Amino acid sequence: MNSYQTLVAEYFDRDAGRYEADRYTSDFKDCHQFSYLARRDKVLQLLPREAVNALDIGCGPGIFLPTLLERSRRVCACDISPNMILKARERFASSEAEGRLTFKVGTIDELGCRAAEYDLALCVGVISYITDIAQFLDDLTQIITPGGVVLVQFSKRLSLKAFDENIVRPALRTVARGLFSRTEKSTPGFPLRRYGVGEFNSLCMKAGLAYERSLHFDFTWPFISRMAPRVNLALARRLEQSERWNNLFAPLAGDYLARYRKVGLA
Repeated sequence: MNSYQTLVAEYFDRDAGRYEADRYTSDFKDCHQFSYLARRDKVLQLLPREAVNALDIGCGPGIFLPTLLERSRRVCACDISPNMILKARERFASSEAEGRLTFKVGTIDELGCRAAEYDLALCVGVISYITDIAQFLDDLTQIITPGGVVLVQFSKRLSLKAFDENIVRPALRTVARGLFSRTEKSTPGFPLRRYGVGEFNSLCMKAGLAYERSLHFDFTWPFISRMAPRVNLALARRLEQSERWNNLFAPLAGDYLARYRKVGLA
């Protein structure tokens, strides 16, 4: 891992104990929490019904492992955070003992995967932390079988959410420091990498991954998300529940999930 990824691993090591409880909770209070539930639902919509060997890149505490184990014969779960892997191993000890599930700590170039080893790869909550995206996609394509499926999620560069996180929130933190000599809740301390949809689809095509289908989510609105989070939450839920409105406002959504297929015959 490089120095940036080390910072990311340390952050998620500290976050491992509360990750699922904080994010995947039915008691969501704002659009940010709700977005994780929306993301999970979108992933389940795009996942293939069956797979032989599945790879969960950035598995965290194992949010998607129950579904992957249900739909795949064998699953490999990896993460750069050792504490996240420990959490997942505690939860899925029986599947690991049966030999259907293996865990690895590290990035995909450190895992020793064989060429064309997996026919399904899930990459959720990972792309924002990749420093060399072109190399990552090349490495990913190499370990996918021809005709295999890859699901990728990332934060969009041009969105209301990006404007809120990059412009509005830093400005409010500056004002708060000036007025109250304190800051709000600490931030991760490293930048997130965002992409344009067309840009990312082009990168995938160059790596040998053909676009199939996509979904958009996370309708965080600047100012409203801070001043009236319940209003933002109600709006986000309405946009998620209506396919017509979701499609209409998709360009404003903060996150993107797409399914790609490796070019070639299965």
